[in-house]
Amino acid sequence: MAVVGIAASTFLPDPTMKMLALSVAAFGVFGSLPVFWTLPTSFLSGAAAAGGIVVTMLTDDQAVEEVAFGEKGFGEALGAGGVHVSMSTISPGLARNLAERHEALGTQYIAAPVFGKPDAAAAQKLWIATSGPEDAKTRIRSVLDAMGQGVHDFGEDAGAANVVKLTG
Repeated sequence: MAVVGIAASTFLPDPTMKMLALSVAAFGVFGSLPVFWTLPTSFLSGAAAAGGIVVTMLTDDQAVEEVAFGEKGFGEALGAGGVHVSMSTISPGLARNLAERHEALGTQYIAAPVFGKPDAAAAQKLWIATSGPEDAKTRIRSVLDAMGQGVHDFGEDAGAANVVKLTG
C-alpha cells in the first residue's frame, strides 16, 4: 500500500496562514472518492511519511521551497527512499536545487509540471511532463497515470520538465 499526500496552495495573503489541501489515497492510485481536507502549514512536516511519496502543486518557486524546506517543511521528514513530486510550474534552477537538496537527504525529486486547466484536472485529463531519476519515475508512474491522460518523460535532469512547461 502506498500513501500519497498532495499539497495545493489556496492564495491566502498571509504566508503564515497559507492553507494546504492534502489528499490521501491508498494502493498507489487515486480511488474514485479521494479524501480531501485542509491543514495549516504547521502540519506539513507531519504530513510526510518516511519513505513515502509527497506530491505538491503550488503557485510559484517561493511556495514550493517553503513547503518542502521551510521551517515547517516536509523535506527532512520525508526520510530515506522518499520521493517529492512537484507538479508546480517553477524555474528549472529551483527544480535542480530541490533535487540536490533531496539527494543530500537520501530522498528523490521528480519534476512533473502539468498542462491543463482545473476542469482537466478534475476529469483526470492533464498532460504531465516529467524529469528526474528513472527509478523514482518508475515508482510514481501509477500515481501520475491516475491523474492524467498522458505522461511524457524528458530525462534525468531535474529541470528539464520545467523547461518544457515554461516554453510550452
